[in-house]
Amino acid sequence: MNTRERILEGAQNGLLDAEIPADPSFVPALLYNDYHRGEKVFCSLEDELRHCDSFCFSTAFITLTGLEPLKPVLRELQRRRVPGKILTTNYLSFTQPEALDFLAQFETIDVRMFQCSEIEGFHTKGYLFFRNDELRLITGSSNLTASALFTSREWNTRLVAAGAGSYAREVLTQFDSLWKHMDSLPWQAVRQEYCIRYDLARKQRETALENPVFSPEQYALQPNSMQTHFIRNLKHLMEHRQQRALLVSATGTGKTLAAVFAVREFEPRTVLFLVHREQIARKALDSFRMVLGNSRTCGLLGGGLRQTGADCVFSTVQTLSRQAVLDSFSADRFDWIIVDEVHRAAAATYQRIFRHFHPRFLLGMSATPARTDGQSIFELFDYNVAADIGLRQALEEDLLCPFHYFALSGLEVSDTALEDETGFSLLTSDERVRHILEQASYYGWSGDRVMGLMFVSTKAEARRLSEKLNARGLRTLALSGEDSQEAREKAIERLTGNDGPAALDYLITVDIFNEGVDIPEVNQVLLLRPTQSAIVFTQQLGRGLRKSPGKEFVVVLDFIGLYKNNYLIPAALGECQTGNKDRLRRFVAQGTRELPGASTVYFDEVARRRIFASIDQAKMNSAKALREGFTLLMDRLGHIPALTDYDPNHAMDPLLIFSNSAYPSYPDFLWKMLDRDQRKHLPVLTETQLQFLRFVSTQWADGRRPLELLLVKALLEPDWQTAFGRLLKDFDIRLTDQEARCLMAEFTRTWLSGSGADTCPDAVFLQGDTGSPSSVSGDAMTGLLALHPSCQWETALKDPAFVTAMREVTEFGLSRWTNRFAGRRRDGWLILNEPYSYLQSFRMMDFPKAMVAQNVGGYCFDKDTRQFPVYINYEKSDDIADTIAYEDRFVNPSTLVALSKSRRTLDSQDIRRLRDYAAHPFDIPLFVRRNTRDNLKEFIYLGKMHPTGRFDQTVMKDGKTSCVQIEYELEHPVRPDLYEYFTQSEV
Repeated sequence: MNTRERILEGAQNGLLDAEIPADPSFVPALLYNDYHRGEKVFCSLEDELRHCDSFCFSTAFITLTGLEPLKPVLRELQRRRVPGKILTTNYLSFTQPEALDFLAQFETIDVRMFQCSEIEGFHTKGYLFFRNDELRLITGSSNLTASALFTSREWNTRLVAAGAGSYAREVLTQFDSLWKHMDSLPWQAVRQEYCIRYDLARKQRETALENPVFSPEQYALQPNSMQTHFIRNLKHLMEHRQQRALLVSATGTGKTLAAVFAVREFEPRTVLFLVHREQIARKALDSFRMVLGNSRTCGLLGGGLRQTGADCVFSTVQTLSRQAVLDSFSADRFDWIIVDEVHRAAAATYQRIFRHFHPRFLLGMSATPARTDGQSIFELFDYNVAADIGLRQALEEDLLCPFHYFALSGLEVSDTALEDETGFSLLTSDERVRHILEQASYYGWSGDRVMGLMFVSTKAEARRLSEKLNARGLRTLALSGEDSQEAREKAIERLTGNDGPAALDYLITVDIFNEGVDIPEVNQVLLLRPTQSAIVFTQQLGRGLRKSPGKEFVVVLDFIGLYKNNYLIPAALGECQTGNKDRLRRFVAQGTRELPGASTVYFDEVARRRIFASIDQAKMNSAKALREGFTLLMDRLGHIPALTDYDPNHAMDPLLIFSNSAYPSYPDFLWKMLDRDQRKHLPVLTETQLQFLRFVSTQWADGRRPLELLLVKALLEPDWQTAFGRLLKDFDIRLTDQEARCLMAEFTRTWLSGSGADTCPDAVFLQGDTGSPSSVSGDAMTGLLALHPSCQWETALKDPAFVTAMREVTEFGLSRWTNRFAGRRRDGWLILNEPYSYLQSFRMMDFPKAMVAQNVGGYCFDKDTRQFPVYINYEKSDDIADTIAYEDRFVNPSTLVALSKSRRTLDSQDIRRLRDYAAHPFDIPLFVRRNTRDNLKEFIYLGKMHPTGRFDQTVMKDGKTSCVQIEYELEHPVRPDLYEYFTQSEV
């Protein structure tokens, strides 16, 4: 099909009838920002740039915030020598000169500025992309700014036109007339004059936004969403006579202000604010004064000051823990004690302070309270967590500065790529320094000058790198734990102060700035060390996430090395706790689409390859990983976690436990995780009882549909038939005949096939008097209710400990259903864009009997349910046999071409069934997986489809084995982020 035909079909689909088949990339589309749906204007703009042969932009406003995430693709366009024209304007003096300076450095991009008169405006927002004989346009409301491309409510239209069309001609004529207009001048020709105008306008805007001099009226300052949530929960704890609480919140979200607002709300008479650095004490004091005004006196203890008579005393632990200082205070001197960075509180100095004082309330604050040394911070605060705000939620609520994370490789020495982590860590050569400087300069920062942090592996490397950078004209300083507190504070002042002779561009550190330091001005973070821990990675990222005047974003450059734990990066950024490898890969490929706000992530080709390899090699459900997740949750709760404790506390996914064959049920897991003394409190279950728990846990606890779990829950009651009917009504479910038949087969254990039939053989839930349930005629629901509990089940129910354990696993699964799946769009029980294993998909489709996965061969037909599921392995292994080396592929988001099984012709039974689809339709669900190296073998459900009528006899890759090429049209176009994930190369 040629371009003209595709444009025509696209226009008919978009403007006349959505049922008309068309290539979605040619259908007029509304572009808007909604990260929940994977929709951002930026992603469409970036995609068009990546595939164009040339481009023209005419947009009123351009800022660095809009250009920063486009820097990787602009560099690629330069490499490909793709020409571009960018026209902007001096209208309102809003466009940033720095942004145009950046664009003007590209040899292939011509930048002009249209000179508006005082009464004439210039408000175009048009993006033109030329590809082959197509003109692709994005026009509407979005300027080239971060808010317009990521977060604002924007409406833009994407159209495809041919150059001969009147619309295309008019657009090109308009752009050409503006471009060649006498008032459209090269950027360099107007730069000097415009910079003067821009600076004046900027100063006027800043003056208008300046806060008035402090006055008691600032008492009206209002808490942000995190702080409001925290105060509400704190009030609830106090009403229940709790005297301790913990605030867990991502770095930069405003924990100190949360504490101040709590003091304002609950009005303690005296407060001790405890920190580990004098600089933090001083900043906390400033925050208290800003919010509380003159209602409280504030004083410092430390740094030569002893202002201990104040209402609110701010002290370092080092000063207060001295016995002579402690003895100068009575035990009840402070109504409240607030402890910053409380994960340090297990240290002896903190414990000495806690033993001395007896406050009415103790509040701890930390971004990372979890410890791995066996000492519990949660226990210290009676396991009362007043708020827990992670990175993603903080971004959603606009509590943090947007970040642009670039995972970079290409570290080369003498044109040879470094493929060895040892070489990376030891290298302090000129080539390395050159590479670092080139990347840091290209990706830049927000603000007038760089104020950066570099994290390296060793003190020797920090010193040597600092020497190399300084020799090239930068101003850097290496810092480590050997440097005094005074030296560190002076270094921070030099980094963040005025750009004078003593100013610094970068501080190079090993570990001391991972946490516990507040430098909001940091606008660039360079990670030059391996990522060994998701916590440390998040801490280092957090150094730049605090908001600061004049800082619109922070740039994070991660120089990816070849090391085992690369998968921790997408796990931390995407807060992926499920252990699902495909979920991690999708974040690497399309993370920007799903990140809240204007933050972005980018992995270059080599970095992406390395992270994919790391994901492939990682064992997410290893005994070590499971033990760590279990220990962290037990530390948080103060008791052995129940299965239903994991999800509410955002802990590891318990399904990872069941996916490890050593722990097929939670009692199995607990027995191996706990020591001998702790096991004394565990019930001893019989092998048959464990088999029931193992079967429910591994087969149904995922909660993807509630039917099986509701029936198990009903079977715990004496009158299970009545209970089942009541539960179905409570969940608003009307059981179909096919669902009832499937349940009968599952609960009498005749549903599984092959080796699966031998899974937990004693776990038979129901049985009939005579015959097989599958042979029941008439109403299947009647047949189901006519069954009775098996003797194994009835014996197991006599043990209350078993009933409790079974009730726990069913409640866990039903909670999963309610919270994750019930409200989502689905076909029957299949939920769009949700992953399923073969077995799970058979169950969702109510197959009367599960097929053996190896016998599916890409598709199968179930005559009872009249369903023809198609399973596509979109990525093929290199060693796959030629006779099954399918070349399945998406033509576009709505069209799939798939090959039949081998040795098929147009007259084969399965092909004839598809060719006869129009006369005798049936359901064809589509399941696709991107990677074939996962043990879970999960496919993403992409909805139903139907054959278009195109069947072509062909041969397979071996050149001789016959097959048929089948074209399908999907009912729902593949979601943009998933389509890109499936179709783009990993490297």
